[in-house]
Amino acid sequence: MDGNNKIEERLLTSTERGDDGGGGGGDLKKRLGMSSATETLCGQAFGAGQHHMMGIYLQRSWIVDFVTVTILLPLFIFTAPIFRLLGEEEAIAKVAKNIALWFIAFIYSLVFAVTIQMYLQAQLKNMIVACICTSTFAIHVLLSWIFVSILDLGIPGAMGALAVSSWLVVFGEFVFVFGGWCPHSWKGFTTAAFSDLWPIVKLSVSSGIMLCLEIWYNCF
Repeated sequence: MDGNNKIEERLLTSTERGDDGGGGGGDLKKRLGMSSATETLCGQAFGAGQHHMMGIYLQRSWIVDFVTVTILLPLFIFTAPIFRLLGEEEAIAKVAKNIALWFIAFIYSLVFAVTIQMYLQAQLKNMIVACICTSTFAIHVLLSWIFVSILDLGIPGAMGALAVSSWLVVFGEFVFVFGGWCPHSWKGFTTAAFSDLWPIVKLSVSSGIMLCLEIWYNCF
């Protein structure tokens, strides 16, 4: 049991750092990199005074990121066979599978959380981002303590706390954006978001690859 606990701690630690130990770190880097495309486009629209385009860019980034995460979903579902194929120990493969499956909810939350963060920062609304993140961080710490230390749920407890707190960030951002606090940039959902997606795809993929290469280079 001690050996399994050490494996769980090792994989959880590497997942939080953004490494590939839990099956989700590599995709986390891609998500952050692809979301930087939203920051670029929204920043340009804000600077040019085309505020209405910011909401459209945000929705386009949701579509591109959501499809990308869905395409990468088999990496999470089949983490154990992939680890075995790479020659990892069976114990590590089993624990990594549990973490990867729990990680799916977190990865999907990033589709909205990070892109909305970039969207808000482009409008200089940094304080609301800080308030939401600080509040949910406190909730995350509390939930982690309850689930892991008090209820002794182990990996399910740690990953459950991560999933809940990450979606609370999304909920808070939704309330701010949809509640009317971005009147100039958010005009509601529009079919225009489904047009001209290819430039978003190219910029998002190139940004994701660039960030991955930068992080991987600094790791070695």
